[in-house]
Amino acid sequence: MDVRWMLPAIGTLFFWAFYGVLPKMALNHMTHLADAPRRVMIWEWLGGTIVAAGILIWLRLQISAPTPAAVLGMLTGITGLVGALLYMVALRDSPLAAPVVAFTSLYPAVAVFLSYVLLRERPTPMQWAGIFLAIIAVALISAGSANGGDVVE
Repeated sequence: MDVRWMLPAIGTLFFWAFYGVLPKMALNHMTHLADAPRRVMIWEWLGGTIVAAGILIWLRLQISAPTPAAVLGMLTGITGLVGALLYMVALRDSPLAAPVVAFTSLYPAVAVFLSYVLLRERPTPMQWAGIFLAIIAVALISAGSANGGDVVE
């Protein structure tokens, strides 16, 4: 069994876990500003630009001409950043991060559906069961947040 994907996947898990919490921490420092999500996004974009610049240097500034792959890559960036902005707004409007993080963590279930429609991939019964259980988990986490979750001071 090829497991070369596992180490990058573990890294992704931890980076995205921090991505779920760091914006709420930043927004908590800007509660007096109505446009706080946009301000936090500017800093996020700056961080992303630093990473992109590092990758360009690593690739020795070689960028290919626009191709379908390049267009899809740019669409990936656009959808990711628009999603991040909406995520910031949801975090700003929620007293707790947990329900927002839990609900938005269902995006893999939507991705499986999109893979079915756009890529003609066929999820296995085990994958459908996983999606069902993920929905239950999100409902339980969100209900727990609504019924007693609080900020520890």
